[in-house]
Amino acid sequence: MKDANKDVFSKIETAKGLYDRFAQALREIPGFCILLEDYRKEIGQSRCMMEELGLPEICSHCAVFVPGGGCCGTEIATWYDPFTLLINLFWGIDFPTRPYYKDSCLFLAKDGCMLMARYHFCVNYLCHRITSALSEEDLAKLTSQSGRELYIGWRLEVFLEEFFHSRGVFVGIMG
Repeated sequence: MKDANKDVFSKIETAKGLYDRFAQALREIPGFCILLEDYRKEIGQSRCMMEELGLPEICSHCAVFVPGGGCCGTEIATWYDPFTLLINLFWGIDFPTRPYYKDSCLFLAKDGCMLMARYHFCVNYLCHRITSALSEEDLAKLTSQSGRELYIGWRLEVFLEEFFHSRGVFVGIMG
């Protein structure tokens, strides 16, 4: 296990503990279920758009050929917080125990990011290879869709923060 991932594994354990303890209670709250489904739909829309624009091919090049994985470098996984990881658990995501690519993000798998709910940088960042490959119109569509995804994700995280706070459970979401 790499030192960079030590903190990530701690956050994964926190997320799993929250899931084990509170998943059933959260599933019984209609507002949570609606937000979770809305978020899943927006993520699906984003992924479809990325596929249509050929982004997986552009991104996989960096993951495989750029030392450190390009924008999917080792440190990226350390930016994830327990809430984002918890949301992924609701969708049945299994977290890896080691990176697929040496010196890359723990969550970068053979076919791209294995997470559905992703950190805002991972959704929002567009490198020069992407921006130079897309038209202004396609860039505008992509950033608009990314914004919708991020907005619903933010609403869901606020919901979770309020849910846990009301139960006296304080989750450190930063570093």
